Amino acid sequence: MSERNTRNTKKRGLPSDRNDANGSKRSAPVRAYNSLLQGSYLGAFKEGRMSDLVLVCEGETFNVHKYPLSLQSEFFAGCLESGMRESVEGRIELKEENLEDVKRMLEYMYSGVFWEHDLAMDRETYGIYDSFVNPETERSEQEKSADPLIVCMRMYAVADKFGIPGLKEEVRRKVREYTKRRLPTIEYSRELTLWARTQHVHREWHRLMDALEFCFAELGGLSDVNELADILLQPLATVAPNLLDPIRREFYQNVPVYDNFALFTKMEERLEQENPHFDDLQRRLERNAQFASRLFRLTCLQSLRRDREFEFDRELMKRKDHNDDLKRMLKILAYILEDPERIRALQCEATEDFRSGDDCSDAVLVPEFAERCDGETLAFTCTGCGWEKRIEELQSDFGLVEL
Repeated sequence: MSERNTRNTKKRGLPSDRNDANGSKRSAPVRAYNSLLQGSYLGAFKEGRMSDLVLVCEGETFNVHKYPLSLQSEFFAGCLESGMRESVEGRIELKEENLEDVKRMLEYMYSGVFWEHDLAMDRETYGIYDSFVNPETERSEQEKSADPLIVCMRMYAVADKFGIPGLKEEVRRKVREYTKRRLPTIEYSRELTLWARTQHVHREWHRLMDALEFCFAELGGLSDVNELADILLQPLATVAPNLLDPIRREFYQNVPVYDNFALFTKMEERLEQENPHFDDLQRRLERNAQFASRLFRLTCLQSLRRDREFEFDRELMKRKDHNDDLKRMLKILAYILEDPERIRALQCEATEDFRSGDDCSDAVLVPEFAERCDGETLAFTCTGCGWEKRIEELQSDFGLVEL
């Protein structure tokens, strides 16, 4: 190809000989090919075309394809690549699996997603999770089994059994999306956050508790169960102490602000009162030690994190106050240096009773760093007797309203 033709080829966006030698230039077509291949298999699966393998579950047959199944699943790869009877006959029976879950597994393996809600439901429906109404009593086993969050837990077990790591990640993504929508963690202020988060957990109580209990009861033996359970446990661990006081504002009613004894007494009384959510949580934890242990650990970590954040915020405030006092002190010194007569304001004015030694009335006060109970971090102090004059007093002496 001539140099002129090469330039024209580049202008038209066509591949030249040089581009063909560069593998990175072909990455987009490869991705497009993979997507096209997946779409082709999905269409063939829906239409039952070009099948080379049959799956049977609860009397229902599925005409599937060896390649996409063995590529994503350790179980199917083992059956089809080891010369076992299933690979010769082209037929695998799934005797222990739930039919609906097998359909979801195949849906994921052909499309990359699965539908955790009722399979007969319109998939264009939005806000399905938002329609959940927390029942007054515990749900039946049939109601629990149909819950989309429980379905996600079951699909995690299916993914582990058949060795489908991509399906596990898809389950975790769906559970994270659920907590983001139904158990939000971002509010306008820290004070609102704790109370609002508690209300969110209350509204999702039975769904959340049933999913966690199922997770630890049925998936407790999996090595990565905590990776899934922690997504649901984090919101619960954040508000666990507040479950003792769901109405929050009534807790401090008629309690003096600085009366800690009265506050603790009221807290103990609250502990003895009937509390449906806290009592239900306690019963569930007593039934499953792994659930209790993990929640306790995360609750401690959340409490420690809040304490560290509080200490960090307090340290930041101390530094800010110190910087503000330092600026005020420098402005006062600059104001004094403008007129030497003003230096007299920095002379020691301590009484004879305060002084313990020689007369230091002519001594000049010097700036001193000190942390005081009122929050001040700087003052002007006499080097002889220790008498001090605060920045506010100097401001008043000089009539300085703002610094």
